[in-house]
This record gives sequence, structure tokens and C-alpha cells, in this order.
Amino acid sequence: MASRVLRKRALLTIHSAQYSSLGIMAHTLSPEDYRTLGVSFYKSKQYDKAIEAFTHGINASIVPAATLLDYRAAVYEKLENFELAAKDGYNMIRAHKKDVKGYLRVGSTFQKQNKLDRALRIYNYGLQNVPITHEDFKVHWYRVIYLYYADMCTAIAKKAGSTYAHVIPTKCAGSAC
Repeated sequence: MASRVLRKRALLTIHSAQYSSLGIMAHTLSPEDYRTLGVSFYKSKQYDKAIEAFTHGINASIVPAATLLDYRAAVYEKLENFELAAKDGYNMIRAHKKDVKGYLRVGSTFQKQNKLDRALRIYNYGLQNVPITHEDFKVHWYRVIYLYYADMCTAIAKKAGSTYAHVIPTKCAGSAC
């Protein structure tokens, strides 16, 4: 097992060094390998190379994995390119409607731009489409509902001069979440 990991790391190192003068990577890796390569570029703060690696992974996939789109969107968010981050989030929602990641990514980009109304609409849309039985539902939606949702509703309500209780989704009222 250890030798397999070492071979994979060596392969990734070789391929990461094969950038041409234009910075284009050969399409010889699997989407998972591109993901690993992109993560290593992200950790070393080589964001342009990380975006390129994630993009190659997405292009090498028949249906792009939500993880690849999410990681690329995270790089875009880091670079404060919220439009492209939201675009990847919407692509996640289209390709994986019942996965929570796309809704969280788009909502997060709107929050960072202080577009709280739009963030709430995306979160509500996600609550309508992601089943409560989904493996990540409780872990991720707790974070949204309890850390962000009430604060966003309060901020919006202050602008409107009302309370926010009427906008908490019935799916999360009480003990359902």
C-alpha cells in the first residue's frame, strides 16, 4: 500500500513538472489525480496552477465530481472571484441536485458579497432539494442554519423592520434538523 502511494506521488510530481511554457498540463491523469494535484497546488498557494489542475480534472470527467467543482470554486473564492465561484456552485447544483455542496458554495459566495437575500434563497432552494436522509445533510446544514441563517434573517429583517421567524424553513423548524 505504501509503495502504491509513493508511486502515485512520484507520478504527480512528474506531471506537475511537465507544464509547458504556456502552463498547459498533459491530459494523462485521472480526475482524482488532478484533484490531488490541485489540492497540493492550493496548499502551496499556487492558485493559478490549482485552478488549471481542477479544470483538467473537470474536463477529464464525464460528469464532473462535485468535489472538483467545489475545490475550484474555493480557489476562486480565495482569489475573490465570486462570479466564477458561484458559477461552479451552480454547475454543482445542476449536476448533483441532491448534494448539499453546491448550495453551500453559492450561498457562501453571496454571503461574502453581502447579498444576504440571494444567499437565503439558495439555502432555501437547497433545503427543498437535499433530502434530510442525505449523509451530509445534518453536518453541513447545521452549520448553515445555526451559524449563518439566523444572522442573515436578522440582518434582512432589520432592513425591512420586521422579525425573521417567518422565513425559517419548516424543514428546519423544531427538531427536524
